[in-house]
Amino acid sequence: MTNVPKISVVCSGIRVKNWKKFHENLSQSKIEFEVIIAGNVNPDFKLPSNFHFIYTNVKPAQCVEIGVRNAKSDLIMILADDIKCSDNFLDTMYETYMINCAKTDVISCLFMKFGKLWPSEMYKFWPGVYGSPVLAMGMMMNKKVWTKLGGLDKRFIAIYWDLDIFLRLLESGGKHHICKSAIVEEVFPFYDRIFLQYPSYSKLIKRLFFNKNLHPSLWRIYGKNIDRPTLENLWVKNIDSENYKTDKYYAEKNNLIHLKERLDKVQSFTNKNILQFSQGPKGKWD
Repeated sequence: MTNVPKISVVCSGIRVKNWKKFHENLSQSKIEFEVIIAGNVNPDFKLPSNFHFIYTNVKPAQCVEIGVRNAKSDLIMILADDIKCSDNFLDTMYETYMINCAKTDVISCLFMKFGKLWPSEMYKFWPGVYGSPVLAMGMMMNKKVWTKLGGLDKRFIAIYWDLDIFLRLLESGGKHHICKSAIVEEVFPFYDRIFLQYPSYSKLIKRLFFNKNLHPSLWRIYGKNIDRPTLENLWVKNIDSENYKTDKYYAEKNNLIHLKERLDKVQSFTNKNILQFSQGPKGKWD
């Protein structure tokens, strides 16, 4: 392997038991890559030479920014340690990027959940709403573009920061390309899978499993009530608040408009004590 890999795969993560399979899955590709995971659970096994772990107890979103800042490659890919990729995933994404993308662009893949590909509407900022932009899943972009955009906004705690960065890239003139031959699938523990896949039977399932608790979920803790409102506060306004022309927003939903220009400047992370202390609103791995 050369000193500079072609792709840096960056994650925030604590699911150490998944990491061997995660790395093996990515290693089906022939392209040179590195994995960088930041989190607060040390692995109890030796990592491969191209797998780098950064210990930190800061919030999950900040872990991603730490990973990106330590990436050696020109291209960074944002993934999670609870996913499985299609065969030759990195090769496919890299080839598609090199053919279709300018340095200012972003490429994404398809997403699978419970063994089924997501319907096209589910990728939208507002599913089912005409004009709502299709967002990036498993996005790959040039690291210099990430840095120029200001990186991750420290107001996010755990999730939805990726959609904010993606929208900022579109705002700056970048384009979105989708590689339909590359797929990531979210992998659930057995109990979580059947509980989430069949919510109408949730009471029966809990009884059968003696009221077992679901595994911790950043989406359940921070997603709906904290990070999603943060995202919308930056991109969504009441249509009656100002006289916006239709070319200034993507879509309209229930008297709200999704703007093409961000409502506030990015609040970037600073390098000072970035490994030691969470910056912005606080949060933690459960």
